Amino acid sequence: ANKIVDKIKKKKIKRIISSPYTRTLETSQIVANKLGLPVLIDADIRERMAYTCDIGTKTPVLRQTWPSLNFNDLKDCWWNNKEEPVIDFHRRCGNFRTKISSVADIEFTLVVTHWGVIRSLTGTKVGNGEIVFCDPHDPHPSLNSSWP
Repeated sequence: ANKIVDKIKKKKIKRIISSPYTRTLETSQIVANKLGLPVLIDADIRERMAYTCDIGTKTPVLRQTWPSLNFNDLKDCWWNNKEEPVIDFHRRCGNFRTKISSVADIEFTLVVTHWGVIRSLTGTKVGNGEIVFCDPHDPHPSLNSSWP
């Protein structure tokens, strides 16, 4: 997370949008604390439910763990209970792209999410802790180009 702060300081970030999974909330909170930024939680950028590691934490527990964050828009169980088909996941990511493309000054937003979401939004395969720049005004990649 400290490396992320060093890389994005010049970008004049104004807000962070984070997936509600613990691993992204931890990163978001560290970056937010260092830069004095608000963190918005959006379940649309959660990872695709395919493995046991993709089971989330219930919202009341998230509220206790991160009392400074607002989880009011999350259902208690905000992740899928069964494997999410790739086509549904890709559509959800496209819906997120559409939603944020209308946000004023979106170019000053850091989105902290997961490899599958990044792959769906950009068609790029990434590892942990990588930073990828994405313009939400660009067309959403086709399913075949991002999930061949």
